[in-house]
Amino acid sequence: MRDRCLRPVRVSKALARKVRNLTLGGDLDWVVGDGLRKEDSDPVAEPWTALLWRYPGEFTAAVAAYKGELEFEVQAKEIASGDRATFTRQAARYEPGHRPFVEAIFNRDAGLRDLRRGHRAALDSGDSAAARLVGIQISELLDRWVSG
Repeated sequence: MRDRCLRPVRVSKALARKVRNLTLGGDLDWVVGDGLRKEDSDPVAEPWTALLWRYPGEFTAAVAAYKGELEFEVQAKEIASGDRATFTRQAARYEPGHRPFVEAIFNRDAGLRDLRRGHRAALDSGDSAAARLVGIQISELLDRWVSG
């Protein structure tokens, strides 16, 4: 049930404008809670810490699924090149509901973004061993983010 809340919802432009206008007018403060964010507040740090503290289980699950996806991509490359026969079973699949949590971490860590580019480059060049090593580095850094 909770996963459904994490998926993007498509709404009409008219509805989006109506919600925006009601929010700006203060008519939805009872829904939003504290109301609109003040201009002098840090627009990057506050929502990030609020999300991380409010949904630690979701961040942890998303990171676990992403780590599984990194290994899945390496195994797919190995199977395609004939170096492997089958996939190792994964505990959780990386789904669209996980993406906002993982991307929130990547958006705040340039080193992780560089590693992800390196992982993709290694996969594109067919170097599964290098891709696996970079995947392990990414996994360790992601674990540090969600463990505190």
